[in-house]
Amino acid sequence: MGRDAAVEAAVAALPGVLAVEAAVVVDGFPGRRSARVHVTVADGDGADAVGAVARAALDALRAGHGPAIRTSLAIVVDGADGVRRPIEARAVIAAAALDGAAAAGDEVLLGAQTRQAGGA
Repeated sequence: MGRDAAVEAAVAALPGVLAVEAAVVVDGFPGRRSARVHVTVADGDGADAVGAVARAALDALRAGHGPAIRTSLAIVVDGADGVRRPIEARAVIAAAALDGAAAAGDEVLLGAQTRQAGGA
C-alpha cells in the first residue's frame, strides 16, 4: 500500500512534532492491514506531547483503515545535543492512557482491542 499521508498530516500538525513516517501494508489476508508509524518529536514540548501523538496516530489510522488495523508506533526525541533517543513504550502507553496496548522494546503495539482508558 505505501505511505499514509493522512496519518502523517494528522500527527505532524501536533505541537513539537518534527517528522512523521507512516506506512501501511496488506499483511497476508485480503483486507487485513498493518501499519508502522515513526515519529520524531522535539525535546521539551514534543516529549511532553507523546500521549497526544499516540492517540492522534491511532485515531487517524482507524479513520482511514478501520478499527482492526494493527500498528507499531515508535516515538523518538530529537535531543538538544543532536542525539535521537527513543521514548520507552511503557511511557507512551501511560501518557496516552491506552488499554490493550503492548510494549515491544521501544515500540508500542496497537490492535483492535486497544482503547483509550475511560472508554474512548
